[in-house]
This record gives sequence, structure tokens and C-alpha cells, in this order.
Amino acid sequence: MSPLERPSSTSAPKKGILCVSVQSGPHPHKGIVREARYGELSVEFVSEPPLLSMGKGLDLTLSGMASGDDYTAPARVTGRTDRSGVIQYTFQFQDPAQASRRLPDQLRADFNKKRHRRAPWPKGDPVSVTVLATEGAKAGTRILAKLLTLTDSGLCLLVNLAAEEALAASPTVVCTYRPAGREEPVLRPCAIQTRQLEGKQVVYLLSFTKVRETPDSAPTNKFEAMWDCPECGSKFLLGQSHKNCPECGRARQVPTYFPNWEDSKQTSEHWATGDDRECVFCSAAFSDLAEFCGRCGKPLP
Repeated sequence: MSPLERPSSTSAPKKGILCVSVQSGPHPHKGIVREARYGELSVEFVSEPPLLSMGKGLDLTLSGMASGDDYTAPARVTGRTDRSGVIQYTFQFQDPAQASRRLPDQLRADFNKKRHRRAPWPKGDPVSVTVLATEGAKAGTRILAKLLTLTDSGLCLLVNLAAEEALAASPTVVCTYRPAGREEPVLRPCAIQTRQLEGKQVVYLLSFTKVRETPDSAPTNKFEAMWDCPECGSKFLLGQSHKNCPECGRARQVPTYFPNWEDSKQTSEHWATGDDRECVFCSAAFSDLAEFCGRCGKPLP
């Protein structure tokens, strides 16, 4: 199987399968153990999946065992997979031997298997990729990653564990890289399929997403009603052209108004109007003063 192919859907859990509860934030998140391999448990979260960064330590509670007693032990996050909106995390116990004795027979054998030695990553001149988080609390954060594999359908990246936390809440990113033989960098929006912890680094498998081909026409000289962003304080934003604040990305949720004549500006004269930066998600163009797309609210490259 290619490293960029999506894994096949999991089968229904066997009778007696374990339920898992993860305490992350004020409320616990519940899931079902789908697989046990190499000292790790793969847990599927269907509703309200937690946002957990790789390597995060937490308490994992197993319930539904034959003994009837719940088992709680410290563990850490070692993987995350998004299968058509169904989130599956991989957890590794700090004491695998103790956890193994609590597992049902149908899971214990696979849990105790030794991990196969992985093939070495490809060698050669390292290619750096800039990864831009587009969603979550740290949207707009950029980190550097190492390119491992590049195919027609996606990328395989190696990300430092310390920087990976910025991407924990972002299922989509924008990758910027310069392929061999090209002078200009390439910008591609990507969806994160799988994250796998490897020591102090995280391996990312990403698939390219299509860009909507709806480029804006040249701005016309017209006047629009305006609005002020309550999040960052930007004033005199265009009510029709800026559905989101070009300064912070916040969606417009306040009424528009017509300013005094001296504060009115034609669309083409606004500070965010221009073609210096193009949104890779919706193809809308803005000036280099804009940080976010005024149409869809995504960070501009």
C-alpha cells in the first residue's frame, strides 16, 4: 500500500470489545477500541472527537472488560487518522505489560506483538516545506517540515514534535515548497489524513485538495456599506467584499453602516484591495496588507 493511500474502513467491533474514556478538557470523550497492535490501542471517536497533539500524556480508562472493573492508566497519543470524518487515535500505555493483563484474549495477542522494523526514510537533499495552519486556535501559524515523499496525490512530511502542537486543531493546511527544477514555489492546500509519532518527530500524510476555480474579477469603482470588526478593531471594512475581516479572519456578525462622506472609499481604494496575495482556497485576491481572505476567512499565504 502506498504511504499516501487511505486505509480501508474498519470492520464492526467484536463482541466484548472495550470502550475507552479520555479526559481532555472539562468533559470526557468516549470511544471504541478498534484494534490493538504493538503495545498500542486504536480508538475510534465518532461524536465530538478530542483535539489531542502527538505525544500528549493523559489518563486512559478502559471499561467493558470481563472482570467488570474499569482500568485507568497513564498513556500518550502516538497517532491520529481521519477516515471520512471519523477520527481514530492511537494510544500507548506507559506500562504496556500491566495493561496487557487487563485486555480481553482477542486483543491481548495483537497488543503483545513486536513492532516490525520500519524501512529507513529516503535519503538525499532535504526539501523544506512551510506548513500553514488554516483552522483552530492557532490558525495562521507557520511551521517548517521536511519533505519525505511527494506524489501526484499528496505529501509525506516529517514535523518536529515541539512544533506539531500548532497543527493539532487544524484538519487542513497549506503547504509551500519548491520542487526540483522549479524556481517558483508551489502552494497547495492539503487535508491531513494521518499523523504518526516517531520518537521526537511526527510523520504527516497529507492529500491535496482541489482549489475552487472562481477567481474574482477586477474590482469595480463602487461604494459599499461598511462594518467594524469587534475582534481586532479594524474599521471601515467593506460590507459586500469582506464577509470576513482581512485583518483577523473573523466572520462579519455585526450590521453594516454608511460612514460619513470623508470616510467613504471606493472598493478599489480600500487598503485590502489588490492582487498581491491570492487565497489558495477560493482564489480571491487581496493586497499584501491583508492577512486573511475577506471572502472565506482562511489565512493568506
